[in-house]
Amino acid sequence: MLTALQTPIANAQVDQSTLGDMQLRIIAIENTLRDLNARVENDLFDLRQNLESGSAAEDVLRRVDEKLNNINNLSNELISLNNKIQKTLQLAADNEFRILQLEAKIQSLLRLSAGLDSTAVPQDGSSALSNSANAAAPESSAATSTAPDNSDNSAWVLPKSQLEDGADSQTTGAANPPETTLDVTSPEPTLPSLLPEGTEIEQYEFAKNLMHQNQLGEAEAALIEFNNSYPESDLSADVNFWIGRVQFVQGEHQRSLQTMLDFIQTWPEDPRRIEVLMWIAESFSVTRPKADACDFFEKLLRAVEDPPQKLTTRLAKLKDKTGCEA
Repeated sequence: MLTALQTPIANAQVDQSTLGDMQLRIIAIENTLRDLNARVENDLFDLRQNLESGSAAEDVLRRVDEKLNNINNLSNELISLNNKIQKTLQLAADNEFRILQLEAKIQSLLRLSAGLDSTAVPQDGSSALSNSANAAAPESSAATSTAPDNSDNSAWVLPKSQLEDGADSQTTGAANPPETTLDVTSPEPTLPSLLPEGTEIEQYEFAKNLMHQNQLGEAEAALIEFNNSYPESDLSADVNFWIGRVQFVQGEHQRSLQTMLDFIQTWPEDPRRIEVLMWIAESFSVTRPKADACDFFEKLLRAVEDPPQKLTTRLAKLKDKTGCEA
């Protein structure tokens, strides 16, 4: 009986110890699960941060690509605008040449008309003098009936003032006859100087102002006079450049061609040599036969290293104008 009661008590003690172990194990498992949960949460947080930073980087790259595309578009627009500006400048230069040529022709016509008017006035005066002489001829015919007929010499009648001057000079010569007669050769008249008194720079600016005022003939003479006065001047390149240009605008292509050829030979590295070469080509097309001009155009293209567009365009127009074969 006593042994029967002790057996359940022992079993109860065993069960309590087992439950305690199980509780400890459960607590350990719970702690482990908490640690795992914390690690997973940390990993998820890091992963979320990485994903967000990756999307931000993608946004930055996308924006950079957009900026690059905008820059490329702006660059293309600038290139197109530069080409348009170059074409506009070339057209402006062509128009300037044409305007200057027209102005030079107008000046020539005005000078020609002024010369015709000045020659017409003396002719009218001489005809009136002849008419008056012819009108007076019948009145004096009775007094000169025995003299030979001089009516055809009426054009040689001199005004009274000239006759009186001649009479005075004859009287003076008779009263004071010269002791000896010498043959004196008068010196050739020299052209008056166009350049005013002043410094070298002031005279150069004066000559340029004549050119800007479209007094092309006077400007050319003043520039040539400056060249002769200052052969070693630092402005020699500029002076010869403007001389060639003025001659070109006036249509003096032969003189302009020689001036510009001398310019190229003397200053081959001058930054204005492309314009000078274009003027040389145009003057060559005017003063030389077609075959020589076409051959010169080809040689000029080969001689210039990396010829600019304005030179090739001008030569192409001259080829078409001259009728060169393609």
